[in-house]
Amino acid sequence: MWSFTRDGFFSAVQDNSCSASEVKVRTRVKRDLIRLIAKIKPDCDIIDLPHSSYRYQIKLTKQEWANYLSTEAMNLDYSNVRDTITDGLYERSAAYYACWNALYQFQEETPGV
Repeated sequence: MWSFTRDGFFSAVQDNSCSASEVKVRTRVKRDLIRLIAKIKPDCDIIDLPHSSYRYQIKLTKQEWANYLSTEAMNLDYSNVRDTITDGLYERSAAYYACWNALYQFQEETPGV
């Protein structure tokens, strides 16, 4: 599951290192996980895997992850997600725009699919 929130971009999966009640939340920017942890699980340690496609990772219970996403959804009060989550950083803004643009191009090339 990919999620873009005010705290950053996250990929949540349940891989073979997770129990049935856990998910691994991964990101490419450590600051994103620091913000997430501050909100939901301050005692959580970030796993740093320099050669992984998602370098920074944590494990959460599915309930912790669901509560976080639910809270973010309930607090949604903006009309443009890209302008809200870029931290004013050009590099992050450019990365998010590239993602948005790739999906827009897919939409235009595959109408009605």
